[in-house]
Amino acid sequence: FGLDFYRAIHRKAGNQFFSPYSLSVALAMAYGGARNQSADQMAAVLHFNLPQDKLHPAFNALDQRLNQDAQMSVREAENKPFQLDIVNSIWGQSGYPFLPEYLDLLAANYGAGLRLVDFINEAKSTRLAINQWVSDKTQEKIKDLIPEGGINEDTRLVLANAIYFKADWQYPFEKNNTADRPFHLLNGSKIDVPTMTYDRTKTLAYLKGKGFQAVELPYQGEQ
Repeated sequence: FGLDFYRAIHRKAGNQFFSPYSLSVALAMAYGGARNQSADQMAAVLHFNLPQDKLHPAFNALDQRLNQDAQMSVREAENKPFQLDIVNSIWGQSGYPFLPEYLDLLAANYGAGLRLVDFINEAKSTRLAINQWVSDKTQEKIKDLIPEGGINEDTRLVLANAIYFKADWQYPFEKNNTADRPFHLLNGSKIDVPTMTYDRTKTLAYLKGKGFQAVELPYQGEQ
């Protein structure tokens, strides 16, 4: 799904930065309320190949594993541990008859309790409240997530997911080792771009395949 999504957006100018995990979690919460044709279409697009009764516990287990790794980093990193916070929230119209089993599924597997709001009469203030929640949970890195007009009196449910991640490299790049080097484009041409250079005395996990090379760079604490 992450690769499919990238193919859909990569033609836009500039660098692209997104979290496939964040998108998958948010849409999995919505998928939990889908049935029949809608559920089949969502599963196909998102590449969900587990039945619902196994998919959501799998997301829950993955979330717990990531949080355990973050806590391990706090205990083991010599200098700065990596910071990883994954949070979900549900904002629902007060008085709307949501199915209890759907709310239970979200609470049990995504740690998201229902926050009752009034989209009908207070759409603007509710939008600002959700945006503030996202800003707080991402150390103010994501502001104004929902644009003006993104919520109105017809809105009944908003599912929000936020991820904050910050980490230092185990072996940092030295600024004075950055210099312009040729970068080859897909059309065969090349341009000079500022290129970071790694300390060649370090041993790293490396993979070479048909048409590509990859290297794994560890964060502080070897995470």
